[in-house]
Amino acid sequence: MARKDEASAGSPDLQSVQDMMKDAARAQERSLAVFQDWFSGLVRSLQEQAESYTSVLKALESSLTAVEKALDSQAQASKALKASLEASQRGMASAASAQERSLEMAKSLFGGMLEMSRLQFDVLRGQLPGGAAFAGPTGAQAEAFQRMAQEWGDAYRRMLDTTMSYFSTAADRSAGSRSES
Repeated sequence: MARKDEASAGSPDLQSVQDMMKDAARAQERSLAVFQDWFSGLVRSLQEQAESYTSVLKALESSLTAVEKALDSQAQASKALKASLEASQRGMASAASAQERSLEMAKSLFGGMLEMSRLQFDVLRGQLPGGAAFAGPTGAQAEAFQRMAQEWGDAYRRMLDTTMSYFSTAADRSAGSRSES
């Protein structure tokens, strides 16, 4: 029996081996639980990152859509402004042309009126005995009327020239600003 005690003293008994195995199994279970917790946390973290990236991508897509719409709107506004500018230029050219025609008609009208006044004056002068010039107030009136008509015609032509000059300058500026764009 002494040998049995010596043999059992030298080798661990079955109970202590079983205890060691149980402790090792519990340690392994704890390690596995820690690993599972770590792995679950990692998966949750990756899911949260994926959701965050999805939200960022949706926001970026929304921003890109808004920029695209803004660019389309800007292009439409540019087209509308260009059309408006071209219409204004055509209107100014038309107004300048009409102004030129009015100026020519006024020159023709006043030139004709002056010529008619001169002819009437010459006819009246010729009807006087001996072709004598008007004397006194009648001659002075006719000359004053002729000067007044001439000055009025000149003033009207200057007014039309000024208006024409304004339209020409505006058309030149408009054409200049369009060529700079």
